[in-house]
Amino acid sequence: MNSIGIHFHPGEEVALGESKWWGDPDLPEDMDYPVMNDTPLTFICQIRLRDIAPYDTEGLLPKDGTLYFFAAIAEYVEKLEVEQDNHNGLGEWSEDSFAVLYAPEGAALQTCQLLYDDDDETPVALPAERITFTVEDATYDGFKLLGLPYYDEVREEFTKEISLLQIDEQDSWGLRLYDCGMLNFLIKPSELKKREWGKSKFYFHSF
Repeated sequence: MNSIGIHFHPGEEVALGESKWWGDPDLPEDMDYPVMNDTPLTFICQIRLRDIAPYDTEGLLPKDGTLYFFAAIAEYVEKLEVEQDNHNGLGEWSEDSFAVLYAPEGAALQTCQLLYDDDDETPVALPAERITFTVEDATYDGFKLLGLPYYDEVREEFTKEISLLQIDEQDSWGLRLYDCGMLNFLIKPSELKKREWGKSKFYFHSF
């Protein structure tokens, strides 16, 4: 099994529907923005699946369409000046604190921009960063799709799951996860095969 490394290119233009990290999601018109207790979850990234198809050597993900990742991680991103009512700490998070969504190829997309309030048109999100991909080892220790969680402790606790998305710390965003922590969206291969995105799990590990 391999993983797909994610690499960031800040300052480069990102067109509607392209793979990106941060920014605002390009959602189908009939897809609701996920919330937790009426508070919008933080949009993390969208992956245009045809961009990563050459790197998905085992064909685990769909060949087209778009995957979206959201989670209540604002409190850990220093440069995200967003109030978050609920605290999520180490361990497995509740199912309403994150979301994995999928849009099929050909869906009409529109950018869903969050603002602080009706009187302040400042975007809530950090600037979008274009992302590119590489083939990496299964336990690659950076930002990645697929493969296995980097930390042994997470692999030992979730023996049936693989990492759908792994998130590392990043100084440029002020993303701090306690002591060398990592976030993982996890899913069983059988659930991934059936495209049961709603059965994903979210886990926060740190020393």
